Parts: sequence; structure tokens; C-alpha cells
Amino acid sequence: MDQYITFNWSRHNSFQAGAITNFFQNNQFTDCVLVCSGQIIYIHKVILAAASPFFYELFNTHPSVAYEIHGINYNALFNIIELIYTGAVQVLYTPINEFIHFCNQFRLNSLAFKAIQPVQASSSKRNYKHTQNKKSIRKAQKSRKQLNIKHMSKAKRRLIFDSQEVMDTSN
Repeated sequence: MDQYITFNWSRHNSFQAGAITNFFQNNQFTDCVLVCSGQIIYIHKVILAAASPFFYELFNTHPSVAYEIHGINYNALFNIIELIYTGAVQVLYTPINEFIHFCNQFRLNSLAFKAIQPVQASSSKRNYKHTQNKKSIRKAQKSRKQLNIKHMSKAKRRLIFDSQEVMDTSN
């Protein structure tokens, strides 16, 4: 009878997390771009599809190498993508509800959102302390709207975000 030996890579998870973060920060091995407000974010479809049912459905239903995103500013979109890749992101306290709203639009609701409270402010940058706020989580989840993806032409792909829903249009 054959005998098997199991090999375990003890630092596998930290290695993968570090590699994914590095690929994102250096725009390496990307296979797709998101265009928002005239700026480009290089992404890996497999990473976004694994993190977001919205992106999973979009990439399966409408294969492309470029998606134009409307109704969300570039910084908010970049912060969401950074959160997906690195597991953490620092955003300004003021638009936190908007950030959570867009995370829900992308159906990242499996994330454990934490409300952020400023601890102290300096002249150039604020330091933040994370505290659990279940009321904010419930409020964000209640405001989540159902996303509808309609057929898009292959010539032009657009995602239009508004406060009510996400719609796809083609010209």
C-alpha cells in the first residue's frame, strides 16, 4: 500500500495576502481595467470576482477587458478596490456612509464594517480608532438596493450608479 506524506506551507496565507497586495500596488499581471472619472484602476478579475458577487456576475455575463464606472467618484471606487485587495483601507470619517453604501452596492456585505471615530487630528492627517458599531452596519444593510444587470452591447460597457440602483446601458 502506498503511503502519503502531507506537506503544509505554514506561511501560505500570509504569502498569498502579501503577493496579492504587491500585485495590486505595482499593477502587475492585471487582466482588466476599471475606468472612473477618466482615471484607470488596473485589476485582476479573479480577485474582484472572489470578493464580490456583483463583479462575479458582471465578469461572467459581460466579458470584457475594460469597464467604465459612473455615479461613484474615483477615490471612493479606489478605496473599495484597495479594501478588497489589502483587507483594510483608511477613508475620511465624513463620507463613511457613502463608502458603506457603495460597498453594499458592490455586494461586499460579508465584510465586517466598523464605524470609525477620529481619535486625534494633526495638521495633515487624522488618526482613527476602529470601534464596532452594529447600528451603522444594520443601517447600511437596510439601505442596500437590489442590483440589476441588463444586457450590454460588446462595443461599449457602462455601469451607471445612482442612489437607487445600478443599471447597465449601451449606446
